[in-house]
Amino acid sequence: LLENQNTDNFKVYDDLSKLVMLRKAQKAFHPNAVQFTLHLGKNLYGVWRQSLDKKQSIFCITNITPITRDFSLLDINLIGFDKWYDLISEDIINDLSSSIKLRPYQTMWITNLWEYMMINRNKGLIVIFLSAISVLISQYVIALLLLLLGIKLITD
Repeated sequence: LLENQNTDNFKVYDDLSKLVMLRKAQKAFHPNAVQFTLHLGKNLYGVWRQSLDKKQSIFCITNITPITRDFSLLDINLIGFDKWYDLISEDIINDLSSSIKLRPYQTMWITNLWEYMMINRNKGLIVIFLSAISVLISQYVIALLLLLLGIKLITD
């Protein structure tokens, strides 16, 4: 099902994989980060998360209805001196008093550290590469230690 990149299965898997990588790169999604549920009415669900170092905030807003809904940014009190950015759509939010149209079931991850997001996109690929190298090095070190230990045991 995933061999053909033109299938719906592959596209969904690929998009979900990118979201997971993007989420893992955000400090505000750390398991111990602060989280509060936002009161946005019966059509929208939202949470606010803040990183442990208090540098990153992410407002996760989801339209939980099958119709397009307007969402006022004033409802989440974005800090005016920060730049805000939707991590998923990559849209920059310039007018903090504007309304945004959320498509049916659309989610936004609005963060104040959009520069951090761009760095982490590239960093995510590097982390995957370094993790693979780390595993290879670990296996090499273990094999070398076993070899040295084996030589020592033989000579004793």
